[in-house]
Amino acid sequence: GSEKVVERSGVKSLGDWYHVKPIDVVQDEVGAVIRTEYNWSLSEALVKLYPEHEWHEWRFNKTPNGFWASPLNRRRYFEWLQAKLGLKTMEDWYGVQKVQIAKNGGNGLLTHYYNQSAARAIMEAFPEHKWQPWKFKRVPMGFWNEVKHRKLFFDFLAEARGFTSMEDWYKLDVDDFVQNGGSSIAVAFNNRIPDIVMQTYPEHEWKPWMFRRTMGLRRMEDHRAFMDWLFKKLGMKDLSEWYHTPSVVIREHGGEPIMRKYGDRYEVLAALYPEHSWDKMSFKYFENN
Repeated sequence: GSEKVVERSGVKSLGDWYHVKPIDVVQDEVGAVIRTEYNWSLSEALVKLYPEHEWHEWRFNKTPNGFWASPLNRRRYFEWLQAKLGLKTMEDWYGVQKVQIAKNGGNGLLTHYYNQSAARAIMEAFPEHKWQPWKFKRVPMGFWNEVKHRKLFFDFLAEARGFTSMEDWYKLDVDDFVQNGGSSIAVAFNNRIPDIVMQTYPEHEWKPWMFRRTMGLRRMEDHRAFMDWLFKKLGMKDLSEWYHTPSVVIREHGGEPIMRKYGDRYEVLAALYPEHSWDKMSFKYFENN
């Protein structure tokens, strides 16, 4: 009875079967064959009955059971899609969005294997290519949560900016991310450049106040760390030397956010070094002399 599968009004060639839905044949003899021999799968029936034909299983209303589980089938699909969309180079894949995959028979693939991420599906289909995931229209959900992915982008960014040492990362600004395709990583961290860098390289001893965007000086422990660092940098031996260190010195070394928060040197030092007995009048004396 399998020959009955192609004996159907309106089906002039095997390719016409792509447009026939299983529900359309369920009540006739063809439906009986599909139901009893091919577990209700029209696509599976046709592929097995006509193995000499080059089928594009994703063009059926429903792919054969377990079709997308095979990496080879996924690769076949994307090679076909590459030709269908007229993509000339691997770089062209960066511009492909999930709606183009979904409209061309790949919605089930995206849904069941890639959480609707076109980038993840494409990269897995062509693992031999050295991808730069940030160039896709959308990176996979949660992509920047993984340190290895951030480091991959930072390696690229370091080369683009000519960075050669860890100290160079202090120069970063949001524009560096935007101009080099990394807008999504900046957005993922609310444009807090110090947080991006420090969480990507936590093993390095960072000085948050040295970043161009000094949002790193948000916590009191960072304020104390900054003042400790400046104390050593200025060659101080005793805390009393702060009395004759002008406020401008603190500001010039990146401590403007601290001065803004506390108001003057006395308030800064009294808050950050409460164990020391500070004389407020001495600050005024040295400020005026």
